[in-house]
Amino acid sequence: RTRRVCHDGSQLTPVAVFSRCVALVYVVDAEADPYAECAKFAEVVAAARRVNPRLALEVFVHKVDGDLFLTEEQKLDCRREVEACVRAELADLAADATTPGSAASSGGAGPGGSTGGDAPGAQPSSSSKSVADEVSFSLTSIYDHSIFEAFSKVISKRLVPQRYALERMLDALVAACDMEKSFLFDVHSRVYVATDSAPVDSASYELCADAIDVVLDIGAIYARPTPAQTGFGGGAGPAPTNGGLGDDAGDAAGTPEGHSGDDDAPVALDAASSAGAAPRRPSSNNGAPLGGGGSSASVTLSNGMALVFDEVDASLAVVCFLRSDNLEKRGLIDYNLHCFRVALRRLADVAQACL
Repeated sequence: RTRRVCHDGSQLTPVAVFSRCVALVYVVDAEADPYAECAKFAEVVAAARRVNPRLALEVFVHKVDGDLFLTEEQKLDCRREVEACVRAELADLAADATTPGSAASSGGAGPGGSTGGDAPGAQPSSSSKSVADEVSFSLTSIYDHSIFEAFSKVISKRLVPQRYALERMLDALVAACDMEKSFLFDVHSRVYVATDSAPVDSASYELCADAIDVVLDIGAIYARPTPAQTGFGGGAGPAPTNGGLGDDAGDAAGTPEGHSGDDDAPVALDAASSAGAAPRRPSSNNGAPLGGGGSSASVTLSNGMALVFDEVDASLAVVCFLRSDNLEKRGLIDYNLHCFRVALRRLADVAQACL
């Protein structure tokens, strides 16, 4: 049967809905009948894949917060049931597509009178079988951070064309500052758009999201008023140039000790240590401390770890985990965060030029 989708009083066709889509997120009610839900999902996938075969498929098993899901094992059982049901429905869909006379296999007779589909009784093709393997599943709820984490995974994997470049940049930041994990967050939605190559821990994500809330709420009350930020790096002084942070003669006050003066190269923590001297906060050409012009904060946790928040611009912020001992070299961490902002600005300029 055909399902009608309307928008502003006009009916939308599958071509209009799915032709320009990158990912399809289907929400399954965890408290409803999984077989009925998965049958509807198979119908949507069939319509979407006919229009856009490269469409990514995501399933959110939602409402895993009621009385039926009091333990993690119950939630995982629900996910496994939905996953098995989805794979069965998609397998049936692939089998129907390979039967004689179906829309997928009746593309006309080829040379010798053979059809373009599989022979009667043949197993589904590898391309049809792979549809079920391409579906990703997530457990979500509106009463915790799981829904935001699930959307973060979709956005960072599917919707950010520069995700590999951002991942390498964050890996370089983690290596230079001896960090454990780093994220690039959209501060308004609490969704991360990029992270480094290390696996994402749900507890770490929740701490980052809570830290963003705290820093922005406190900053809105106590922060000094600044000009509106219009781009990467904010409005705290002139934007850095390719000439380095100091002057042409290599101003030592503008470059951490052990650094060659290259504005773009991250500095390892070991290179900034000096005999009994505290690391100096790097400064720009006019002597002002480096910063993005927005909020910044560090939080020491009870488990010996620390969290560093650095606002890149009005919409993006870098949130990192590291050992609390490394906060003693905060000046070098700030310098490497500055290098990250410079690289991020250049990446944005390249992406804009390619449009």
